[in-house]
Amino acid sequence: MPWSRVVERKHFGPYELLGRLSAGGMAEVHRALDTRSGRIVALKTILPAIAEDEEFVQMFLDEARIASELEHPHIARLLDFGELDEDGQYFIAYELVDGRDLRFAFENASLGGERFPLPVLLYVFSRIAEALSYAHSRKDRQHFPKAIVHRDVSPQNIVISYAGDVKLIDFGIAKARGRLTRTGAGTIKGKFGYMSPEQVRGEPVDQTTDVFSLGICMWELLTLKRLFTGPNEILVLDMVKRYMPDPPSAFNAELANLGSEALIRELDQIVMKSLAKSPDERYKSARELYKELYAFVEKTELMASRDDVARTMRQAFGVSPGDLSGQNPSLGG
Repeated sequence: MPWSRVVERKHFGPYELLGRLSAGGMAEVHRALDTRSGRIVALKTILPAIAEDEEFVQMFLDEARIASELEHPHIARLLDFGELDEDGQYFIAYELVDGRDLRFAFENASLGGERFPLPVLLYVFSRIAEALSYAHSRKDRQHFPKAIVHRDVSPQNIVISYAGDVKLIDFGIAKARGRLTRTGAGTIKGKFGYMSPEQVRGEPVDQTTDVFSLGICMWELLTLKRLFTGPNEILVLDMVKRYMPDPPSAFNAELANLGSEALIRELDQIVMKSLAKSPDERYKSARELYKELYAFVEKTELMASRDDVARTMRQAFGVSPGDLSGQNPSLGG
């Protein structure tokens, strides 16, 4: 399909395109109006340059199949999936999460914006751990584990809406039993700075890989520093394999407000256990991490509500309750 045809296109089947939200290595995402229902969605399509690549098409179909089987309040919901008859191009329509991703929140706070309060961060971390626990535990019709692993848990894929919703997005490279495509031995998939050591080595991965990636997100949002970063990809990958960081409290003096050294150490331990280099030393599951976070919140009474999250988002990004028109971050990968 010629690129010019896509640029000029205002409609995609029953969807009216209202503006491109993002473009990644495989797909682009538009804010779109479903003319049948009047609903605004995030419409994901394969980039024209690779629309004829059978492997990418199969990956897109895998994403649609996996996403269609996930129904959880903290996972962006698939609304529609199909193929345009006139040119054979596939699309996925997701619910539009009207807000910002954690990458944007990190950058905003790093530039002197408002740091998210600790109760709000704990709320976000807990909800994503809960979403991962749900995905990891899914079973097929014969009650066999589907073995879903997201493999791309990162701040870009954690979205917070101005209404206070927390959503995990983009299962585009998720691993699951029964995928149409297979990742070859030694193949690396994911964002380099958010991979687990076993991902970097091209070894088999399980749900503890997602725990490690969420651990990176927690460390970064608590410290407002990048964890694994460097001048080139080789150094970043080497850091993932070898570098063990100091705990978050070494960089965030505000954690002293927890009131006791024991509580500070406990939060540090939760993050650092998630970041253990060996999968055997991490939390065995996202559910186990979720339970630890929840117990910590109950003990410290650092509880936040959905309304607290919404208020924090609006204050951080200057959005009033009557003007919820923020842009959704990338759903492409």
